[in-house]
Amino acid sequence: MSPTLRLTLSTPASILVDAEAIVSLRAEDESGSFGILPGHADFLTVLTPSVLRWRDAENVERFCAVEEGVLRGMPREHRVPQWRTRRFACGA
Repeated sequence: MSPTLRLTLSTPASILVDAEAIVSLRAEDESGSFGILPGHADFLTVLTPSVLRWRDAENVERFCAVEEGVLRGMPREHRVPQWRTRRFACGA
């Protein structure tokens, strides 16, 4: 089995998404668009208004529009666990 990530998207009041077996994630901060794969170095960044996209192990792409947020990841532990925001709109 190939390495995967776990993704948790949350607001201060609730968990929006808790997804396992994520194979890639795309996000955007002030430096531009970037991608995250399993094994990526740990990181912390502030997201700008953008669309967060991820693809699962079955090759299904999902997305969530964010006004802003903080993305913290530990891909070496197979997690991009914490993305926090106050305004969002998710879809499949």
